Order: sequence, then structure tokens, then C-alpha cells
Amino acid sequence: MTPLAGHTDRTIHRIAHFGTFDVENYGDLLFPLLVERRLDGAANDTGLDIEVVHVSPVGGEPVWGDCVPTISTEEAMTRPFDGVIVGGGHIIHGQACDVEPYVSAGDRRLFAYADLWLGSTLLADELGIPIVWNAPGVPGPFGAATSELAFWAASQADYLSVRDQRSCDFLERTGYRGEIAIGPDTALEVDLLWSPEELRNATKEAFSNRGHAPAERAIAIHMNSRYLRSGIREIASLLDDFCMKKGSTAILMALGPCHEDDVLQRQVGRMMKTNP
Repeated sequence: MTPLAGHTDRTIHRIAHFGTFDVENYGDLLFPLLVERRLDGAANDTGLDIEVVHVSPVGGEPVWGDCVPTISTEEAMTRPFDGVIVGGGHIIHGQACDVEPYVSAGDRRLFAYADLWLGSTLLADELGIPIVWNAPGVPGPFGAATSELAFWAASQADYLSVRDQRSCDFLERTGYRGEIAIGPDTALEVDLLWSPEELRNATKEAFSNRGHAPAERAIAIHMNSRYLRSGIREIASLLDDFCMKKGSTAILMALGPCHEDDVLQRQVGRMMKTNP
């Protein structure tokens, strides 16, 4: 704990928050905002002074204008903290990364994700501070070597929650038999980040910036190429039919530019006839 400047009787409780907050992906970039909101509420209720330091594999300036800066996992290992939060996001695995900025970071792409849950646990163990898992996801079964590490990391957590039953099942396959809370993805609280007026104004601005009058009725659609089962032309036709039946304008959401979602939405949009 660090003395608060000008208040020798008060201290700052510094929390390290680990996740992929340095990639162009809307969901990942929400988690720091949600954690800060929750901890601000806790600070108001308890009178504690809490500072959150967001930690990501590469780190750097905010990815988008209304996001947060991050420090690298490597730098975090040299800093003092009073607690650690892991997640959210689908980050509990040991696979190599195939997205920027990790691909350009050399060997870091090999262990960027492991650093978030294994590195954070090593940090908490070294400092003797509590660590909690804030409903991250486990996307698949662990390999033999990674399974042992995941078992150890889970066993060190002071509180452990995951985002769905599937993640719980994969974690239990490691042999872990401790308590696992299952809660919804914390991004579910996105509606608490902005007021209805802010959202209305943002919607109007989004339409006007693209040369559209605000739609009386709109449907938000997100597509990810990893999960498509049809061709782009067929998808565009299906969306046109759906929008015409509903009398709605399609808003194609490029939520994950790191996965080239923006490229896909433009490809589909160019094929559509209903002017998305």
C-alpha cells in the first residue's frame, strides 16, 4: 500500500487487473471500464482509496480514445500491488496468439495469454497478495503440461469464477476440485456505463457521420468470420430479406478489428441492397 499524497494517514490500495486490454476488440476493451466502475462503487462504500492498474501482454496507450492505458505483463512483475484481478475475456489458455499487437511482439505471442493467468498468479504468490478470477472464460481443454499449471493457478485463487459451465468443466478436467462460481460474462453490465441520453446522442452521431438519417428502427448485427457457415453473398441476401420483413436498417458492428471483423462487415455491407 502506498501513502496518499498529502494524507499520511491514508493509503492507496493498488490493484493489478490482467486481461487483453491492448487489442482492438470491443468486448476486451469494456472490461477495464466495468472493473473501474465496480471498484469506484466499492471505494465509495468502504472509504478505501483504490487505484487500478490495467495489465496486458504488450501494453501501451489506449487502443481507442475512450479506453484505458495499460502496462505490459513484464513491467507489472516489477511493481508493488495489493491485489490482483484476472479477467474477463476468453483468456484462460496457453495457446499462441494470432492477433496484433502480439504477432508483432516476437516471442511474446507464444505466452501472452499464459502470462495473464499464470504470470499474474506468480506475481500474487511472490507479493503475498490476494488474487481473484473475475469470470474469465476457458475456451477449450488444456494440454498435459498446461493442465498442471492451470490446476496450480486455480488452486492459488482466493476467489474463482468463470463465465459459463463449459469453462468450469474444462477447469475441473485439470483435477481442480475447489469452489468455482459461475457467473455471466461481466460485459453484461455494459448498459450501466453510459446514460440513455449518451447512447441516443452517440446513435445519432454514428448515423450522421455516415451520411444517414437516424433510423426509426434498427437491428445491430455482428459477424465473425470464424463462425460463418455460409458465403458472403448468401449472408447479405439473408440480411436483406430479414431487414425488409422487419422494416429495419441493419447496423453492421465491427466489434473486433483484431479479428478483421471490420473487413467482413464491409464485404457483407457492399453486397446488401438495403443500405446498411
